[in-house]
Amino acid sequence: MESNKLPETQNTTSRKLPEKSRVLILVGAPGSGKSTFAKSLCSYDKSWRRVNQDDMGDRSTCERYTRRWLKEGRNAVIDRCNFDEKQRKTWIRIAFEFDLLPEVIFFTTPFQECENRVQAREEHPTGVVGEEGLEVLRRFQRMLTRPTLEEGFYKALEIDTRQAIFVDGYYTNEYILQQLNALSHSPENQHMLNIRTTIIIRVIIEAIHIRVIIEAIHIRIINLDTPLMGEVGIRKGTRNIVQGIMIIMLRKIGGIKHISLPLGQSTRALSQTSLGEIPEGLNNITGPGETTTR
Repeated sequence: MESNKLPETQNTTSRKLPEKSRVLILVGAPGSGKSTFAKSLCSYDKSWRRVNQDDMGDRSTCERYTRRWLKEGRNAVIDRCNFDEKQRKTWIRIAFEFDLLPEVIFFTTPFQECENRVQAREEHPTGVVGEEGLEVLRRFQRMLTRPTLEEGFYKALEIDTRQAIFVDGYYTNEYILQQLNALSHSPENQHMLNIRTTIIIRVIIEAIHIRVIIEAIHIRIINLDTPLMGEVGIRKGTRNIVQGIMIIMLRKIGGIKHISLPLGQSTRALSQTSLGEIPEGLNNITGPGETTTR
């Protein structure tokens, strides 16, 4: 994973862990200055950790590290394009898991400037360089939507990095501090409680939809009475799929991270369980960051 070390020409600010963690979501096209900002922020204030999919490989790894760092009491800056509301919703939900208020910075750097920066790149983890990089930039630019407070953000800031001052490829400490101050003084979302409640309700509704589907599949499994060649194998394979879906549902509505089923555990025990209730026989159940076993 790429280091966030600041060049020796600048002084880093050594800070204690914050009293309450922060989740800062960056939004913008390739070349808009997101990664430079995130790296500079992490170097300016050591309590910040950069979440970048180019370095980590996939989104699930990004989510895992975000939860880990928030549990440790650190701040997380999400350095991805996060081009639409669906992409951003993942990180908003994670912030809510930890009772945090997510913030967003939208990089409004003009397309021509982004284009010039992409063309000037000699290398990039995702290969977003040269003509291929320009095509990627154009595609993201078409998909990019402006984030709004209504999505669930507590505060929002828009910045154009053309005026940012660089020192050996990093933004200066003064510039980073200036943007953090601007973000902290931006208008607060006065409807956070309502938005947060709405998002939680949506998650529960999604879980209920999954459960209805599972119930229908489960009835079909139980009623497979016709003797068929390989029927046991069919039942077993389908049951495993249903159990997997149920586990996903339980994770979503209860914040449950790990669930292990004892050998021979019936799918019926899962399907008859009320929302948020754990049936008898389930073990190794832990929430985000927990290690206890029930």
